[in-house]
Amino acid sequence: KYERGRDRSTRAGDVVGAAVATMNIAEILSDQGRLEEATSLARDALNVFRAARYRELTALVTSMLGRTASRARRQVEAEEYLEDALRLAEEGGNHLLEVGVIGLMAEDLARHGEAAAARERVADAARRAVQIGGPGVHEALLERVRGSALLRLGELDAAERVLDRSLGKARESGLSYEVALTLLVRADLGRIRNDGSDVEANAEAAEILGRLGVVAVDAIALGPTAGDLALGPRVAETEVGLLDRQLAAPVAEV
Repeated sequence: KYERGRDRSTRAGDVVGAAVATMNIAEILSDQGRLEEATSLARDALNVFRAARYRELTALVTSMLGRTASRARRQVEAEEYLEDALRLAEEGGNHLLEVGVIGLMAEDLARHGEAAAARERVADAARRAVQIGGPGVHEALLERVRGSALLRLGELDAAERVLDRSLGKARESGLSYEVALTLLVRADLGRIRNDGSDVEANAEAAEILGRLGVVAVDAIALGPTAGDLALGPRVAETEVGLLDRQLAAPVAEV
């Protein structure tokens, strides 16, 4: 549907509208692990938003470029994009976007094995979220990253509680992609405990990611998840996140 929206906007001469659709397509591609395609489209959108002086959209697509760079294991580039996105969000007074960007910073740290720093970033996001009544759409992300950090720090019981909250919030909010990402971390926990729970978690994650067209599990996973999951059948469209989701509840403490 975003391709059609982009085409309609282009025909109508709505350059910004076409760039918003391009950004949405880039997010889907990044979520699927098609990182080079995502980066190219996101940069196109960024050029439009900068030229039009749309601060919030510039911040949003910049954060997306940061997440994509993180998934490509380009940490320095990811940090630069995410720091720029946070600055723009702070200057624009968009506190919910601030929380989301800090969540992506924490995710980047967790992806690169910096568990203690990732947990601190999540705590920072939670503190900022108090000012706006909770982290809203970003709650499942924050809980997933915190759970992954706790797992790496060896706090397995705490990690399980946090991951279960993340999974429950993602299911409640209908965020299939976030459900799958949390299941991947939950599977890592099951492998560490050697309790067999990883089999079911991996199976459900693989079915969801297959439907959503994911082609590179290793690109999106936070832990040592195997990249050769037998992905389920693919559907024509995936969900897209930041522009379409509704506010949820605050992050709970362990």
